[in-house]
Amino acid sequence: MVAEYNPDALFADGWDACLVGVVERFGMCPVALYDKDLIVDKLMRRDKLSLEEAEEYFVFNIVGAYVGENTPAFMTGLR
Repeated sequence: MVAEYNPDALFADGWDACLVGVVERFGMCPVALYDKDLIVDKLMRRDKLSLEEAEEYFVFNIVGAYVGENTPAFMTGLR
């Protein structure tokens, strides 16, 4: 699905279940969109991390893994 919009789009390894769509931005390539809350919840369950630990892991190891213009985006739902 994402490749239809951008065949060069990159993905966050191991987080396929948290992929929710594609982000289209003016003047930029469309990129894969992941749900931050789903990732954090999975980290808490899978790795038995606290909310604070899971969010810290997310920031440093997932969002912080920028590899160019095709790097995925991450959304935070409004609760």
